[in-house]
Amino acid sequence: MRRLYVETSFGDISYLHREGRYPLVFLHGLGGSGNNFMKLEPLLNPHFELFMVDMLGHGKSGKIMPDYTVRTQCLMLSEFLSVVGIGKKKFGLIGNSYGGWVSLRFSISYGNPEFLVLIDSAGVNPTVGESGRENMENFIEKLMRVNHNNDRNIMTRITEQNSSGEEKIKPEELSSITSHTAIIWGEHDAIISKKYGIIINDHISGSKFFSIKDGGHTPHSSNPVEVSCIIDEFIFNNY
Repeated sequence: MRRLYVETSFGDISYLHREGRYPLVFLHGLGGSGNNFMKLEPLLNPHFELFMVDMLGHGKSGKIMPDYTVRTQCLMLSEFLSVVGIGKKKFGLIGNSYGGWVSLRFSISYGNPEFLVLIDSAGVNPTVGESGRENMENFIEKLMRVNHNNDRNIMTRITEQNSSGEEKIKPEELSSITSHTAIIWGEHDAIISKKYGIIINDHISGSKFFSIKDGGHTPHSSNPVEVSCIIDEFIFNNY
């Protein structure tokens, strides 16, 4: 895969790219980057064009914004899709955790992708910021240990800005999603309970739920073969 950059009004957006015919756009979790999906690349059908995006404030993308709310990430994504030529095409959107939250909000408020794949998605569950200052600070410390390149101020800002509840997805909003939707969940996710995945599944018409028996919060990393097979079968065999 090649690392590329596009210029947007939100700053430069970095992404990993693989040529193909049908575009799949990947959004990582908080404190992560597009690299988090790299284990899927050699396993996914070569027909897919891959865009593994570093969201604002993450990886090698711009870190110049005054806010990094879910709404701002959606606006960035909308512009990114237009700049790279996906804007008017059919595509699949795949998001993990915070990236799943952005994917949900994008699908509800900015236009449904043809396919939506949510991997242990945030958005409906209580946010870290809602659990109190101490828990939030412990969470940020964990983000810094996992990836030393994270900017502590930005991680704190994101956590605080998304803690009010205003950005959260209301279950009744999910019914407006018309994308073909797959929900993948690690059975041993210690960060977001599987029950929130079931809530999402119950409110999106026609969605399909897949459990990864030995998976945690990032099954695309721990169980890439299983996750890639689900994506291949769900998208490649249905468009």
